[in-house]
Amino acid sequence: VSSTSSGRYLLRDVPGTRESELVELLFPSEVKPKGTIKIDGNVAGVSNAFVSVYDFNSRRQVFSTKPSKDGNFVVYMNEGGVYDLSVDPEQDNYTFYSKKFDMTSEKFSLIEKVTATLKPLSSGDEIELAGISFKPNTSELSPSSSQELRRLVRLMQGNPSVYFSIQVSLQGFEKDSVRSNPDLTELKIDTIKIPVTYKVDSVTTAVRDSLVIKSTFHNDRTLPQSKAVFNYLLSQGIPAGRMACSGKAIVEALPEKRRVWVTAIAH
Repeated sequence: VSSTSSGRYLLRDVPGTRESELVELLFPSEVKPKGTIKIDGNVAGVSNAFVSVYDFNSRRQVFSTKPSKDGNFVVYMNEGGVYDLSVDPEQDNYTFYSKKFDMTSEKFSLIEKVTATLKPLSSGDEIELAGISFKPNTSELSPSSSQELRRLVRLMQGNPSVYFSIQVSLQGFEKDSVRSNPDLTELKIDTIKIPVTYKVDSVTTAVRDSLVIKSTFHNDRTLPQSKAVFNYLLSQGIPAGRMACSGKAIVEALPEKRRVWVTAIAH
């Protein structure tokens, strides 16, 4: 008897007129087979690097290795976890590589190829910090951001003459006159002047301003989120004069394409 890693189908071989048959069976969670993803990786640009996998659920490192002489490495991750794969150089002034793997969904690749190109940091480099996230509907850094923040601090300390812009971007900006969903946490209040003509007497008219207060709820938390990253870096000894923070938000109609991401730009 053999089963797929999704734990749903059995292929049963039995003697008789039907030598094999496919049977659907829902496995209890305690005996359900676990799926596994294989990462075929390669490190380019450096001769020495460290590969590690961090499990966000258990909050611990579950795997570490060094690439072979030709830069190749292999990593396996089990279904059910959320993992941070990172490739860190020995030299602090070199860029790093990181990628998040969410193995909690029903469908994921069984094999994936990864190429990590590490190089000395130079002006104009834009580093997407995929491991930095925020608690839902807030500007507060999530605990899972600690690994990526640690790598960013090391890179900034390894390049003391470089100025960094920290930018948080939102793809999926929404606004409404009422708080129609929990994501609309931000409030913007505008005072609008509307000229109104009125009669002074039977002959004379005049104009006065009528003030209207307009409230708009929206989900653009990018600036306070970038300030949260800025303040963390400040707490780790990075001088304020070496950093700037900003945010931007754009509209995205498709829910599956909506996301928030953090970028560090070297100057």
